[in-house]
Amino acid sequence: MGLFDRMYSIKNQETTQQYDEGCSRCGKLQFDYDSYFDEYACVDCGWTMSEKPNGEIEINKKNVAASDGQPPNEAKDEFESQDMPLEEMNEIVQEYGSAMINCGPPPGGVADVSKLPYPKSKIKKAVIQALQLADDPIMATSLKGGYTQLSEWQEGVGDANIGLNLSTFGVNMDTSEREKAFLERQSQMKEWKDKVNSEFDSLRADLLKRGLWEE
Repeated sequence: MGLFDRMYSIKNQETTQQYDEGCSRCGKLQFDYDSYFDEYACVDCGWTMSEKPNGEIEINKKNVAASDGQPPNEAKDEFESQDMPLEEMNEIVQEYGSAMINCGPPPGGVADVSKLPYPKSKIKKAVIQALQLADDPIMATSLKGGYTQLSEWQEGVGDANIGLNLSTFGVNMDTSEREKAFLERQSQMKEWKDKVNSEFDSLRADLLKRGLWEE
């Protein structure tokens, strides 16, 4: 099977329990904190959280300064470490593509980050590596879209995606009910708009910096 044959293939996703305290994926309480990327990585399962986990957690601070004494903002890029094996990269990209189809938000919406098959940081690394290897312009465009669409997966959204699926919205509602529900959905989406847009801009800037995005 080709490297990206199943980028957007449909694959059943395993339901993941969400925990209110500790790691949102496994519930464990011990984390490595990376102050450079401002992330908390679960020691047990490796899940990465951008906000401090709830509960009585244990935090191990990670030394992010470069070994030659460089300040943190000049430390080694998170993607400049050794490339992951191609098989692992392929699997991560494929499963992320499946998640986008099976449990991703509608256009302009947002889904809970816990629905992703891997931590965002790992998906980012895999997609960047795939982009650097891609020689098909169509596939490269899909990968860029997938990379920036990571902004649509946020912590704290909950089980139900937020957004409007126009193909199914309001099917069993009368006009007044549909209008009321539409306004409620719009209000929910506005709450996430700034956060999603900010991360989208950051992800796009990251691709620009690497020469993988053209204005």
